[in-house]
Amino acid sequence: CICSDAVMSVNPFELTDDLYALAIQNLQMLIHNFVASGYHTIIVPGMLTNERLLAKFSDALGHKPDLQFIWLRASKQDRNQRRIARMRDDADKPEHFDFLDNLIPDVEPQIPYGKY
Repeated sequence: CICSDAVMSVNPFELTDDLYALAIQNLQMLIHNFVASGYHTIIVPGMLTNERLLAKFSDALGHKPDLQFIWLRASKQDRNQRRIARMRDDADKPEHFDFLDNLIPDVEPQIPYGKY
């Protein structure tokens, strides 16, 4: 498992196209290292939050991997209740919910190869 937060953890933190490009480049190198060492099932939670990033990630790998894209489907009310219950950081405070929902929209991915 490669935590996507770790490959894009910078200070100051601002989600920009440049940061996403850097994170994808970091993921690409790590995935190639795991594959070269014989590991072929690699889990990367988070980061690929929309179709554009998923396509860039797939293209950056340089081969057609067997992708399985998993997306939590829950109503806004359910998501907010889960955030309040876990209260792990500032993102789980109600005043930040709309920001997070706009940042990570509900998507309908179209994966050219792989499973959804």
